[in-house]
Amino acid sequence: MSDGANPTDRIGLIKAVTTPLGFFVLTMLVVEALLGGMAWQFSVQRPTLVWAIIVIVVLLILIVCGFTIWNLGGLLGENPWQSHLANQMADDLYLSLSGAISNLTPIEQEEAWQTVVAVITSHSESSVAYNKFCATLGARLLQRTKIYSQGAPRGVMKA
Repeated sequence: MSDGANPTDRIGLIKAVTTPLGFFVLTMLVVEALLGGMAWQFSVQRPTLVWAIIVIVVLLILIVCGFTIWNLGGLLGENPWQSHLANQMADDLYLSLSGAISNLTPIEQEEAWQTVVAVITSHSESSVAYNKFCATLGARLLQRTKIYSQGAPRGVMKA
């Protein structure tokens, strides 16, 4: 950017970088611009700098491809639905609701917990990761409430 560049353009560019993929793109642009400018200015080192540009482009492409293969969500800045968080949420849900339904009969308590699990696990049109998270949460909730799939309503995951 030249000295006369608008500062709001720079701020907008920085705010646009919100994911690791965006950071890779910005890094590549900055490094390539620097090396390209140096290659233009220093004719003696020009072949070395051109090769450096090529190697850096290939290296960053390989890094992004690797991230895409092994961790696409991380590359896009998404946080995965983790099973240990599902178990923790199930424990928190159990602790928060157990007092509220403690005045019910044991059969009514079991029906209430089965209904909660059925609602949690009934999202069929959601993403696979979210469905797995909900299934883990429901199974842990059934485990905490000592309900083991016998007589459970349709849609409730087996513990």
